[in-house]
Amino acid sequence: SSGINAEWPLRPGYFENMTVDSQPGSHSSTKEIEEYLVQLDPSEISKWTADEVCSQFLERIQFSYLIENFKVNNISGKVLLMIEERNLIEMGVSVIGDRLMILSYLKLLKKKKVPPSTLR
Repeated sequence: SSGINAEWPLRPGYFENMTVDSQPGSHSSTKEIEEYLVQLDPSEISKWTADEVCSQFLERIQFSYLIENFKVNNISGKVLLMIEERNLIEMGVSVIGDRLMILSYLKLLKKKKVPPSTLR
């Protein structure tokens, strides 16, 4: 057998929001994820819907297994930027390593973006 799970993908619309560089199976390195997060603008993130949080954040950081937790708790972009560890615990993210990774990725999301011209 080719090892392909017939039940996958589990969710209708799984492929709809995917860009070419995030195909299933192509696991981004932590560095690639960090580079993606750092370039996002917090003022744009705060306009995200709960669905966009799932496609633009959870799927990109490879925490798709938490999509239901985030949707049930109505985590929009604005709420995402306010999340603290206790919120993740309340949402049922029981794996400490996962909580810490999500929090470190959130820190990158919130970084004030410096326009390139001011770096000189």
